Amino acid sequence: MPIIQCGQFDVARKREMSPATVRTSGVLEVTVTIRADQFNTLLMAHEVNFKRRISTHLRMNTSTVFGRMSENDVARFVDAGVQTARAHGFRWESSIATFVYLMALVSPRFHESLEIANGLRDRRHSGEYALRFIVDELPENAWDAAAASDVPAAIRAFLDDLEK
Repeated sequence: MPIIQCGQFDVARKREMSPATVRTSGVLEVTVTIRADQFNTLLMAHEVNFKRRISTHLRMNTSTVFGRMSENDVARFVDAGVQTARAHGFRWESSIATFVYLMALVSPRFHESLEIANGLRDRRHSGEYALRFIVDELPENAWDAAAASDVPAAIRAFLDDLEK
C-alpha cells in the first residue's frame, strides 16, 4: 500500500477500495475516509499551488526574462518544465523545481545536451540523484555546451514550439 506524505498526515490508498484513509500521527488516532474524488481534488489543488510557487519564484528572481512575460506564458513554461522533469523520472518537488529553474537559467532544452542527457540516463545515479549528479559532478564545459547564447530568445522559441 503506497504511502504519500501530505503535511502532517500519511495518506494510504487502499487497493481493495477506492477511498483513501488518513491517519493522524498524534497520540489520538482518528480515521477519516476521503473519497477518491476528494483526494484527486486535493492533489490538483496542491499541483496548482506548486506550479504557482515556481512561477512566482521565476518572476521574482529572473525578472529580466520572466518579469516581462505574460502570466499565461510563464504558466505554460512552468507546466512544460514540470512535465519534462517528470518525464525524466523526477518525483520530489525540490527536484522538479530545480529542473524548471535550470530550464529558465541555462536553456529550456538544457537536458537535451549530450553530456547532461547522458548524466540523466546514467543508471548509477537513478531517480532524484541523477539531478544531483549533473549539477554537482558534470564539468563546467558540459554546462557551457548546454547553455543558450540568448536565454530569452531560447525561451520565446521554446514557448512558440509548445503552440505547434
